[in-house]
Amino acid sequence: MPITHVEIRCFRFACPECGMTDAELGHLATDDEIHCMVCLVDDERHVVLRRWLVEDHGQG
Repeated sequence: MPITHVEIRCFRFACPECGMTDAELGHLATDDEIHCMVCLVDDERHVVLRRWLVEDHGQG
């Protein structure tokens, strides 16, 4: 059976350690983005993001 539909979930996010958010970094997280890239790059720490699904209100 061919794939006819692919759903990509996007999440708003905030880091509980450094406080970076999707608004500050300018992108949403996908399913596989669970760690804060700022903490990982700057401090080599695997901090798990607080994430929540983007509600679809017709906004781009």
